Amino acid sequence: MKKPLHRTTEIVSMPLSTILTSLLFPPESTAMNDHATPAKPNGRLVHRFRSGNVTACIRRQNTDKGATFHVVFQRSYGEGKKWKTSTVFGRQEVFAVSCVAAQAFQWISARPHAPDV
Repeated sequence: MKKPLHRTTEIVSMPLSTILTSLLFPPESTAMNDHATPAKPNGRLVHRFRSGNVTACIRRQNTDKGATFHVVFQRSYGEGKKWKTSTVFGRQEVFAVSCVAAQAFQWISARPHAPDV
């Protein structure tokens, strides 16, 4: 007699930015060749929201089904004399991410059929 299959769930701690990104932008299957360059955000930058050192950049991508909008979240920080960006957010930035995410959602929702921004 075969044993029934049991599914187990493992709880893994992940940064909020990773969870939000995976929920909002599920990974697409893409084939990469040996000469692939690092992925750059697609589309044209159309708007930006900022709260402290956290930024939400809205990009517009024209497709055969119409325009779609994508949001990229990042935070700026200084390392020595250089400024760098990251998509990992600490406890202090989580509220700022939620604020700029709400603003981005409202901005995109106001333009469901906008021909050009």
